[in-house]
Amino acid sequence: MACVCDRCLRNASTLGVADKALSQAVLRKAFRAAARKWHPDQFENDHARQHNAEEIFKQMHAAYRELWEHLEAPVILEVEAESVRPVKREKPRPPSPKIFFGGLPGCYSAPHFPGFVSGLLLGLLHDQEQAIGFVELSGRSAPNRAPAEFMLFTSYRIVVRDALKTVSMLWYTDLGRVKLEDTFKSGKIRWWRRLVGEIRGITEQYSLEIHRREGPLFYAFNKSADDSVKKVIYNFLRQVNSR
Repeated sequence: MACVCDRCLRNASTLGVADKALSQAVLRKAFRAAARKWHPDQFENDHARQHNAEEIFKQMHAAYRELWEHLEAPVILEVEAESVRPVKREKPRPPSPKIFFGGLPGCYSAPHFPGFVSGLLLGLLHDQEQAIGFVELSGRSAPNRAPAEFMLFTSYRIVVRDALKTVSMLWYTDLGRVKLEDTFKSGKIRWWRRLVGEIRGITEQYSLEIHRREGPLFYAFNKSADDSVKKVIYNFLRQVNSR
Protein backbone atom coordinates (compact mmCIF):
# COMPACT_ATOMS: atom_id res chain seq x y z
CA MET A 1 0.00 0.00 0.00
CA ALA A 2 1.38 3.42 -0.91
CA CYS A 3 1.83 6.10 1.72
CA VAL A 4 -0.46 9.12 1.53
CA CYS A 5 1.53 11.67 3.54
CA ASP A 6 2.36 15.00 1.87
CA ARG A 7 6.08 14.25 1.84
CA CYS A 8 5.63 11.00 -0.06
CA LEU A 9 3.38 12.74 -2.58
CA ARG A 10 6.14 15.30 -3.20
CA ASN A 11 8.75 12.54 -3.44
CA ALA A 12 6.63 10.65 -5.95
CA SER A 13 6.49 13.81 -8.07
CA THR A 14 10.28 14.24 -7.78
CA LEU A 15 10.86 10.67 -8.92
CA GLY A 16 8.28 10.95 -11.71
CA VAL A 17 5.88 8.30 -10.40
CA ALA A 18 3.08 10.51 -9.07
CA ASP A 19 0.62 9.11 -11.60
CA LYS A 20 1.45 5.45 -10.96
CA ALA A 21 0.39 2.82 -8.44
CA LEU A 22 3.47 2.59 -6.24
CA SER A 23 5.21 -0.71 -5.65
CA GLN A 24 8.77 -1.81 -5.04
CA ALA A 25 9.15 -2.72 -8.72
CA VAL A 26 7.88 0.72 -9.83
CA LEU A 27 10.23 2.55 -7.43
CA ARG A 28 13.23 0.46 -8.44
CA LYS A 29 12.56 1.01 -12.15
CA ALA A 30 12.12 4.77 -11.66
CA PHE A 31 15.32 5.11 -9.65
CA ARG A 32 17.34 3.11 -12.18
CA ALA A 33 16.06 5.43 -14.91
CA ALA A 34 17.05 8.45 -12.80
CA ALA A 35 20.51 6.97 -12.24
CA ARG A 36 21.03 6.47 -15.97
CA LYS A 37 19.98 10.05 -16.70
CA TRP A 38 21.52 11.98 -13.80
CA HIS A 39 24.51 10.00 -12.55
CA PRO A 40 27.43 12.49 -12.22
CA ASP A 41 29.88 10.16 -13.97
CA GLN A 42 28.12 10.91 -17.26
CA PHE A 43 29.19 14.55 -17.03
CA GLU A 44 32.82 14.12 -15.96
CA ASN A 45 34.04 16.39 -18.77
CA ASP A 46 31.64 19.19 -17.87
CA HIS A 47 32.14 20.17 -14.22
CA ALA A 48 29.23 22.62 -14.11
CA ARG A 49 26.73 20.05 -15.40
CA GLN A 50 28.33 17.38 -13.21
CA HIS A 51 27.72 19.45 -10.08
CA ASN A 52 24.10 20.08 -11.10
CA ALA A 53 23.59 16.39 -11.88
CA GLU A 54 25.00 15.40 -8.49
CA GLU A 55 22.51 17.66 -6.69
CA ILE A 56 19.60 16.28 -8.73
CA PHE A 57 20.78 12.71 -8.17
CA LYS A 58 20.91 13.31 -4.40
CA GLN A 59 17.31 14.53 -4.49
CA MET A 60 16.26 11.49 -6.52
CA HIS A 61 18.05 9.14 -4.11
CA ALA A 62 16.47 10.78 -1.04
CA ALA A 63 13.00 10.58 -2.63
CA TYR A 64 13.55 6.91 -3.52
CA ARG A 65 14.68 6.00 0.03
CA GLU A 66 11.76 7.75 1.72
CA LEU A 67 9.19 6.30 -0.66
CA TRP A 68 10.62 2.82 -0.16
CA GLU A 69 10.54 3.15 3.64
CA HIS A 70 7.00 4.53 3.71
CA LEU A 71 5.85 1.86 1.26
CA GLU A 72 6.67 -0.68 4.01
CA ALA A 73 5.09 1.46 6.76
CA PRO A 74 2.43 3.66 5.11
CA VAL A 75 0.72 6.54 6.85
CA ILE A 76 -3.04 6.01 6.65
CA LEU A 77 -5.25 9.09 6.53
CA GLU A 78 -7.71 9.26 9.41
CA VAL A 79 -11.39 8.96 8.56
CA GLU A 80 -14.47 8.92 10.73
CA ALA A 81 -14.30 5.98 13.12
CA GLU A 82 -17.74 4.59 12.28
CA SER A 83 -16.85 4.21 8.60
CA VAL A 84 -13.90 1.86 9.10
CA ARG A 85 -13.24 -1.43 10.77
CA PRO A 86 -10.58 -1.72 13.46
CA VAL A 87 -7.16 -2.27 11.94
CA LYS A 88 -4.90 -4.89 13.43
CA ARG A 89 -1.49 -3.28 13.89
CA GLU A 90 1.58 -5.33 13.20
CA LYS A 91 4.35 -5.54 15.76
CA PRO A 92 6.85 -2.76 14.95
CA ARG A 93 10.08 -3.89 13.38
CA PRO A 94 13.31 -3.26 15.28
CA PRO A 95 15.06 -0.14 14.00
CA SER A 96 17.85 -0.61 11.48
CA PRO A 97 21.36 -0.25 12.91
CA LYS A 98 23.01 3.11 12.31
CA ILE A 99 26.64 4.10 11.87
CA PHE A 100 28.11 7.59 12.04
CA PHE A 101 31.65 8.46 10.91
CA GLY A 102 31.62 12.14 11.84
CA GLY A 103 33.09 13.33 8.54
CA LEU A 104 36.08 10.96 8.47
CA PRO A 105 37.71 10.97 5.00
CA GLY A 106 36.46 8.28 2.64
CA CYS A 107 33.59 7.32 4.95
CA TYR A 108 29.90 8.04 4.38
CA SER A 109 26.75 7.46 6.45
CA ALA A 110 23.18 7.24 5.15
CA PRO A 111 21.52 9.18 3.69
CA HIS A 112 24.50 11.37 2.78
CA PHE A 113 26.08 9.21 0.08
CA PRO A 114 27.89 10.89 -2.83
CA GLY A 115 26.73 10.13 -6.35
CA PHE A 116 29.35 7.48 -7.09
CA VAL A 117 28.29 5.50 -4.00
CA SER A 118 24.55 5.76 -4.76
CA GLY A 119 25.15 4.46 -8.29
CA LEU A 120 27.23 1.57 -6.96
CA LEU A 121 24.48 0.53 -4.53
CA LEU A 122 22.02 -0.25 -7.34
CA GLY A 123 23.84 -3.46 -8.19
CA LEU A 124 24.54 -4.53 -4.59
CA LEU A 125 21.40 -4.10 -2.51
CA HIS A 126 18.69 -6.72 -2.22
CA ASP A 127 14.97 -5.98 -1.97
CA GLN A 128 14.08 -4.10 1.25
CA GLU A 129 17.78 -3.76 2.11
CA GLN A 130 19.07 -0.31 3.01
CA ALA A 131 22.64 0.98 2.87
CA ILE A 132 23.71 2.64 6.12
CA GLY A 133 27.47 3.14 5.76
CA PHE A 134 30.29 3.04 3.20
CA VAL A 135 34.08 2.98 3.74
CA GLU A 136 36.71 3.38 1.03
CA LEU A 137 39.50 0.85 1.50
CA SER A 138 41.64 2.21 -1.32
CA GLY A 139 42.14 5.54 -3.06
CA ARG A 140 39.91 6.36 -6.01
CA SER A 141 41.52 6.60 -9.44
CA ALA A 142 39.47 9.68 -10.34
CA PRO A 143 37.07 12.10 -8.61
CA ASN A 144 33.48 10.87 -8.27
CA ARG A 145 34.53 7.33 -9.16
CA ALA A 146 33.89 4.34 -6.92
CA PRO A 147 37.07 2.98 -5.27
CA ALA A 148 38.41 -0.44 -6.24
CA GLU A 149 38.13 -1.66 -2.65
CA PHE A 150 35.36 -0.80 -0.21
CA MET A 151 33.29 -2.00 2.74
CA LEU A 152 29.53 -1.49 2.73
CA PHE A 153 27.29 -1.75 5.80
CA THR A 154 23.60 -2.39 5.17
CA SER A 155 20.60 -3.02 7.39
CA TYR A 156 21.31 -6.78 7.20
CA ARG A 157 24.97 -7.43 6.38
CA ILE A 158 28.54 -6.34 5.60
CA VAL A 159 29.75 -6.40 1.99
CA VAL A 160 33.45 -6.17 1.09
CA ARG A 161 35.00 -5.81 -2.36
CA ASP A 162 38.76 -6.35 -2.60
CA ALA A 163 41.35 -5.18 -5.15
CA LEU A 164 40.46 -8.11 -7.44
CA LYS A 165 36.80 -6.99 -7.35
CA THR A 166 35.90 -10.16 -5.45
CA VAL A 167 32.82 -9.53 -3.33
CA SER A 168 32.36 -11.27 0.03
CA MET A 169 29.65 -10.75 2.61
CA LEU A 170 28.76 -11.44 6.22
CA TRP A 171 25.19 -11.37 7.55
CA TYR A 172 24.85 -9.76 10.97
CA THR A 173 23.14 -12.94 12.18
CA ASP A 174 26.43 -14.75 11.45
CA LEU A 175 28.63 -12.07 13.05
CA GLY A 176 31.01 -13.48 15.66
CA ARG A 177 33.94 -12.01 17.58
CA VAL A 178 35.07 -8.47 16.76
CA LYS A 179 38.56 -7.71 18.07
CA LEU A 180 40.19 -4.27 18.28
CA GLU A 181 43.81 -4.32 19.45
CA ASP A 182 46.44 -1.63 19.99
CA THR A 183 49.43 -3.26 18.29
CA PHE A 184 51.85 -0.84 19.95
CA LYS A 185 50.81 -1.75 23.48
CA SER A 186 50.33 -5.45 22.78
CA GLY A 187 53.94 -5.85 21.62
CA LYS A 188 52.99 -7.04 18.15
CA ILE A 189 54.99 -4.17 16.67
CA ARG A 190 58.74 -4.53 17.15
CA TRP A 191 60.45 -2.23 19.64
CA TRP A 192 62.26 -0.20 16.99
CA ARG A 193 59.01 0.49 15.11
CA ARG A 194 57.33 1.53 18.35
CA LEU A 195 60.26 3.86 19.05
CA VAL A 196 59.97 5.45 15.57
CA GLY A 197 56.22 5.84 16.10
CA GLU A 198 56.73 7.57 19.44
CA ILE A 199 59.31 9.94 17.92
CA ARG A 200 56.88 10.81 15.13
CA GLY A 201 54.06 11.28 17.59
CA ILE A 202 52.23 8.10 16.55
CA THR A 203 50.77 6.60 19.70
CA GLU A 204 48.17 4.28 18.22
CA GLN A 205 48.12 1.71 15.49
CA TYR A 206 45.14 -0.55 15.87
CA SER A 207 44.24 -3.79 14.17
CA LEU A 208 40.60 -4.76 13.76
CA GLU A 209 39.46 -8.32 13.10
CA ILE A 210 35.91 -9.31 12.19
CA HIS A 211 35.11 -13.01 12.63
CA ARG A 212 32.22 -15.21 11.62
CA ARG A 213 30.11 -16.80 14.36
CA GLU A 214 31.82 -20.17 13.92
CA GLY A 215 35.26 -18.58 14.31
CA PRO A 216 36.80 -18.09 10.82
CA LEU A 217 38.17 -14.62 10.03
CA PHE A 218 35.94 -12.59 7.69
CA TYR A 219 38.05 -9.43 7.35
CA ALA A 220 41.06 -7.83 9.04
CA PHE A 221 41.85 -4.11 8.93
CA ASN A 222 45.52 -3.31 8.97
CA LYS A 223 46.53 -0.32 6.89
CA SER A 224 43.31 -0.24 4.86
CA ALA A 225 41.79 2.37 7.20
CA ASP A 226 43.04 4.72 9.90
CA ASP A 227 42.51 4.09 13.60
CA SER A 228 39.51 6.42 13.94
CA VAL A 229 37.62 4.49 11.27
CA LYS A 230 38.47 1.16 12.89
CA LYS A 231 37.14 2.39 16.24
CA VAL A 232 33.83 3.54 14.70
CA ILE A 233 33.37 0.17 12.97
CA TYR A 234 34.31 -1.72 16.15
CA ASN A 235 31.76 0.17 18.27
CA PHE A 236 29.08 -0.22 15.59
CA LEU A 237 29.58 -4.00 15.33
CA ARG A 238 29.53 -4.36 19.11
CA GLN A 239 26.12 -2.72 19.10
CA VAL A 240 24.98 -5.03 16.30
CA ASN A 241 26.14 -8.04 18.32
CA SER A 242 24.19 -6.87 21.36
CA ARG A 243 20.85 -6.60 19.52
